[in-house]
Amino acid sequence: MVRLASTLSHVPGRSRKMIGQIYKRSASFRAALAPLRAGGAGPRRAHAAWIETRNLPTQDVGVAERIMGATGRRSDRVEKPVYRFRVFFDHADSVDAGMMLSIADAVLLELGADELQAVIGGFQGTHPHLYVVVNRVHPIRETAWQPSNDYFGIMACLRRLEREHGLRRVHPPTDTVGA
Repeated sequence: MVRLASTLSHVPGRSRKMIGQIYKRSASFRAALAPLRAGGAGPRRAHAAWIETRNLPTQDVGVAERIMGATGRRSDRVEKPVYRFRVFFDHADSVDAGMMLSIADAVLLELGADELQAVIGGFQGTHPHLYVVVNRVHPIRETAWQPSNDYFGIMACLRRLEREHGLRRVHPPTDTVGA
């Protein structure tokens, strides 16, 4: 179902199956949320088939960006409030928006990020995947969330979800640990 890697590169001859990716922390919600805007970002210009938010009063990406940015600035200790990850599904696995959302919610819960502001985008088509952007600053307590052993937590969660949803299992390589 999932392999978490510091980079996502398609190697010819290898199936993409279910692959996950943790990005390095960053400071810009604008840049992090760009792939979810209509027209997308980068050369592929794909945009999300659907968008959901957690702990935000809006489903609008632009409004969510401003709220998350303002919340992130409330903590003097957090220089890089953006945490994001993606989960790619095998094109042969039948996943719909409901299953993708339940997987995103389960990962957020596993990470202890279920009370944080998050924007979840679902991409369908040739390479169905989830893209999740999380604000590391708690919206009420204004405390910083520090993911600890997030790679291993996500892997354990995704292995469980593979069994629950009947998705394909991909053994992770030993040389690609999340950034």
